[in-house]
Amino acid sequence: MGTRARAWDVFSDGVRLGLVVLFEDGRRAPDSIYVVRNAWHQDLGLIDTLGRAYRYLPHHEEPAWVGSGTIAAGAQRIFGSSGECELIEVSECETGPLPGSMAAPARADHAGEPAQPAQPSDAPPSDGGLPQSR
Repeated sequence: MGTRARAWDVFSDGVRLGLVVLFEDGRRAPDSIYVVRNAWHQDLGLIDTLGRAYRYLPHHEEPAWVGSGTIAAGAQRIFGSSGECELIEVSECETGPLPGSMAAPARADHAGEPAQPAQPSDAPPSDGGLPQSR
């Protein structure tokens, strides 16, 4: 997919809907794509360099084409917003590294403490079910 190059917050009618993230392949500009994400950084769709917008659909292998145009218009169609979308560029300092990116730090459970292995609370019942609290 390439590396994250730029990101924009997406607003419609004063409400932040999510963000658009540009991923570039340094070797080939036509391979760059814009990924549209909700506020929880879940991918909702993508926009290619020709302005074609596609929305991901649950239980479908291929995304659905929702229109062509500008990046803002594509984001509006992917979000399903009735109002026009405004894109405001943000820096990585403002958003921090996105979850799953190569720059995201490893999660530390407790700073300075060695990780303890998980211990079972009870032995599973003989019928094979999970223990239940009563």
